Amino acid sequence: PLLHGVNATESDFVEAFAVPTPTGDSMANGTALGVTGDLSSLVARLISMLPFGEDADTELQVIEKQASVEFGVYWMHRKLHEIKLGYKYLHATHHQYNKNNTLSPYAGLAFNPIDGILQAAPYMWTLYLVPFHFMTQEVLLFGTAVWTTSIHDCVDAGCEPIMGAGYHEIHHTDYKFNYGHYTIFMDKWFGTLRPPPGSKVKAQ
Repeated sequence: PLLHGVNATESDFVEAFAVPTPTGDSMANGTALGVTGDLSSLVARLISMLPFGEDADTELQVIEKQASVEFGVYWMHRKLHEIKLGYKYLHATHHQYNKNNTLSPYAGLAFNPIDGILQAAPYMWTLYLVPFHFMTQEVLLFGTAVWTTSIHDCVDAGCEPIMGAGYHEIHHTDYKFNYGHYTIFMDKWFGTLRPPPGSKVKAQ
């Protein structure tokens, strides 16, 4: 009942991510996992499965969904810092990477599993609040994986209001600021925003 206008079936989704059976040649040239270098074809297949026309998610649905996720992830992340037991036994694993020479895209994947589940929970409960197309949800989750990787690479693109690497680097070195998800809005509204040097955004 939560999915409306679903054009893509489960088999369509499986086909989009199908991994070919490894062969001797594929093992030798590094394509055994289906990574052939043609990422554009995978992206094109995903886009072709997105809902368009009458089945498309409305702009309001996208805004509602992202607002719910932003709010939920902000407070989940912040409480994982403020509740001492939560930080010590869950979130501290991620914050082992707290200097320029230890932060890397891989740090974005270094989570205690329970910590990862808690911070992903807003994506799940939002499905019960805002009806959403299956493939729109999948593409946004894929975008989250890309974003999570990029904010740990210490390359500040100056892309406000997107919460870029410059903001998240401050979070890893001074744990009381920049808890937000995709954007800086929640930190700005709740008084925990600290912009990186050179930013035109004012600190809270």
